[in-house]
Amino acid sequence: MTENGKFDLIVIGAGPGGYTAANRAGQLGLSVALVEKDEPGGTCLNRGCIPTKALLHAAGIFAEQKKHAGWFKNPFNAENPAVPDFQAIASYRDRTVDTLRDGLVRTFKQNHVTLIRGTAKIHAVSENGVSVDVSGIGILEAKNVILAAGSRASKIPVPGAESEHVLTSDGMLTMNSLPGSVVIVGGGVIGCEFACFLNEFGTKVTMVEALPRILNNLDREISQNLKMILKKRGVEIFTDRKVLSMSTCPSGETECRFLENKDGAKEEICAADYVLISAGRKTEPDILLDENAVSLGLSLKTERGRIIVDENFRTSLDHVYAIGDLIPGIQLAHSAEAEGRYAALYIASGKKDVCDLSLIPSCVYTSPEIACVGMTEEEAEASGIETVTGKAIMGANAKSVITEEERGFMKFTADTKDKRLIGAQFMCARASDMIGEAAVAVANRLTVSDCLKSVRAHPTYEEAMTDALEKMI
Repeated sequence: MTENGKFDLIVIGAGPGGYTAANRAGQLGLSVALVEKDEPGGTCLNRGCIPTKALLHAAGIFAEQKKHAGWFKNPFNAENPAVPDFQAIASYRDRTVDTLRDGLVRTFKQNHVTLIRGTAKIHAVSENGVSVDVSGIGILEAKNVILAAGSRASKIPVPGAESEHVLTSDGMLTMNSLPGSVVIVGGGVIGCEFACFLNEFGTKVTMVEALPRILNNLDREISQNLKMILKKRGVEIFTDRKVLSMSTCPSGETECRFLENKDGAKEEICAADYVLISAGRKTEPDILLDENAVSLGLSLKTERGRIIVDENFRTSLDHVYAIGDLIPGIQLAHSAEAEGRYAALYIASGKKDVCDLSLIPSCVYTSPEIACVGMTEEEAEASGIETVTGKAIMGANAKSVITEEERGFMKFTADTKDKRLIGAQFMCARASDMIGEAAVAVANRLTVSDCLKSVRAHPTYEEAMTDALEKMI
């Protein structure tokens, strides 16, 4: 910490957006304090993306062993089934988080970022900067502040939602033993990822979704395909359902009651060891101002619980910026990171980052993986854009046959007028690792012909891109 407690920049929250902003600002020569009340890494590293993906990776290994049991001299069979050692898997999950967290702390030292443990709130704002009250430390001063405090998992407002065995992803990711059964309320990204690894480990999974389909905001074909795959694996899926309540049964299980459809009268009941609420995340911008700031009449302009910012991430308060889950837009770690880099560069130099923040890839780490960027065919048509699409079925892809993948596809969407790519949707193995190429093409307004100039190696999953693109010529 500086001797006088003054910094060029204070970042509140050490999640992906916050730690990226702090590191970038440090690299650009600013004196930076990064304040975090819990562990560095935020929800993503400690209670979200990373532990979830670790469990999905473990589930994938387990699934491969079961699928290829006949390749071993002592194969698994009905009398000797494969049984996951979930304590060992949980240890691997926690070790992965610890390794990444330790590496993150090292980057702070390398970039001369001062990490401060405590709860930080804006104390006052003047024309010269911002004062921040940090619990256990006192008042710190900065020329600018970036708010990157993230969000927390939401619970739905129904009776019984606070019951002991009704959990959010935070609670489910700290479990060291496998539940026998789980009802997942919510069929979005988090719900589908949890359904995949729990089902693979042998947990009976039931999913209840209020909207007409799971992954409702993604391409319709992706939603339909994933639903078919999950049902084939034994996941029971109810869509267009309204959850009424949750309660503990005499057996110790937790009942989830819901209507057959939102407008119907028939009530259904599903009981399980646990209920997982996967119903989005909630921000709390009001807690970022202390009593003194409130008494001075300071407030952050918000809309629907999110802080309003301009194109450079400045809030309604002078010298105060906000990024990540706190502001309107998609709530993804890599989106927050991009915003953090942008804000740090702007604060340090007044320059604007070249990154196109309107094009954020979305990835779902189910099996098969799902990755999308830009507009879907449906979205383009709703915007009045005439489109042409090219699609490759992965069943004809040599690498997919070699690795015995399930049904999947790659699809590109282009503007009919000039054949410039406006979107891509992948549902296949390694989709998240390949979507970057499509994102570069869409961001740079490349045409189908531009994307066909490069030769893609064989056998790879990636070469299916060529097959899909060629269908739009």
